[in-house]
Amino acid sequence: MTASTAQAATLKIGDLAQGSEFTQCIKITDFNTKSLADEVEVTDRVDGCCPEGYIPGIKHYNNYWGAMVICGFKEDGSVSLSTKTSNSVKTCEYNKCYVVKMAVTCADKSMMTLDGCCPKDQYTADCLKYVKSASFFNEKVSYCLNYQKKYKLEGTTEKTDDQVTVDGKTSLSIANLKAYTVCPGGFTGVGGGTSAATPAATGDAAPAPAPAATGDAAPASAPAASGSGPVVGGKELTCDDETYIKPTMDAMTSTFENYKSCNEETQKYTLEVKGYETELQAGKNGNSNKYGLGMMCVGGNLYYIYTKDTEQATWDALKKSPPDESGVVLKCLIKEGSSGGSSSTASSAVRTAAGIVGILSAFMMA
Repeated sequence: MTASTAQAATLKIGDLAQGSEFTQCIKITDFNTKSLADEVEVTDRVDGCCPEGYIPGIKHYNNYWGAMVICGFKEDGSVSLSTKTSNSVKTCEYNKCYVVKMAVTCADKSMMTLDGCCPKDQYTADCLKYVKSASFFNEKVSYCLNYQKKYKLEGTTEKTDDQVTVDGKTSLSIANLKAYTVCPGGFTGVGGGTSAATPAATGDAAPAPAPAATGDAAPASAPAASGSGPVVGGKELTCDDETYIKPTMDAMTSTFENYKSCNEETQKYTLEVKGYETELQAGKNGNSNKYGLGMMCVGGNLYYIYTKDTEQATWDALKKSPPDESGVVLKCLIKEGSSGGSSSTASSAVRTAAGIVGILSAFMMA
C-alpha cells in the first residue's frame, strides 16, 4: 500500500477541536517535525489502514499525555491498537483516535511537535519526558511522553467517561482521562482542555514508563501499602508500577506481537509466526518472595499475574472456564486475543517465548 492510493491534503492539527475524533492519517515526517500551528500532510485510510509513510496517531499510553493524536480507544474505554499481515494482506484495528492539543513551549522557544517532543536538551526544567517508539508494520515512529515536574494523577478512575458523545459525535474528555499533570502551558489557550496550573505536591504515585537512557529522573513517590495487592520492597504494586511490572511487560511486547488466542480450560496460548501456529503453556514461571509469577488466559486474553502464594494448587485452579481467580492478587493485560487454540511445531524463536517470563521473574525478585 502506498500514499499514491489515497488523496493527500493538508491541514493544521491546531485548527481541529480539542478532543475531536481524527479519522485520517498523518505523514510521519510531519508528525515528528511539525507543531500545532504548522500545516501537515494527511490522507485517508485505505481498507482500514494508513498508507506507507503515514500513521493514524500513537496508541494512548496509560496515565500519560504523549502525542497530539492518540488512538486505540474502544467503546468500553479500554485501549487497543493492532496491525498485522496475513498472506501479504495488511489489516489494522486502530479503534478511535482523538486530537490532544498541547501548547507547550520548549526551552529554545520552539513549540512542542505533534509527537509530544521538544528538541534534544530543550525541555524546560518543569517539563520531564520519556522517549518511546511505536511500530507500524516495518515503520518505527518515535514519540515522547511528558509530565510536569510537580505532578499529580488527574482525571477520573472511570474509563467509561473518557469519551463523550454529543449530537452523534464522539470526542475525548481531556478533563476525565486519567493522566499525570501535563507540562506547563499544555492545555492553556488551545480550547476545550483542562487547566495547566501547577498542582501542589500530593504524594500521589507517579510511576514512569521505563525510559531510554536519557538521564531523566523518574517520579519516585510511592503509595503506602494497603495490603490489598502484592507488596514488594514495601511497595504495593499495580499494573502501572515502573519498578517491577512495566519493565517485565515492556520486555514481553515484541514476543507477544504474534499472540493469537488462548484456551481457559488448558491455560495454553497460541502464537503465530510466519504462518505457523505454536501452542505454549501459560502458568507459573517463578516467584517474588511469597508471590507466584506467571501468565494466565481469561476470555481469550493473556495476562501477566501475581498469585497470593507459590502453591501449584493455586495455578491448577485457573484451569477452569471461567478460571478460579481467587488466588490472583494482580492481573495485567499482556495481549488481547480470542478464545480457543491449536498446536503445531514450534520454531526455536517461538520456544524462547515460553521461558521469557521465568527469566524476567528472576530479575524481579526482591
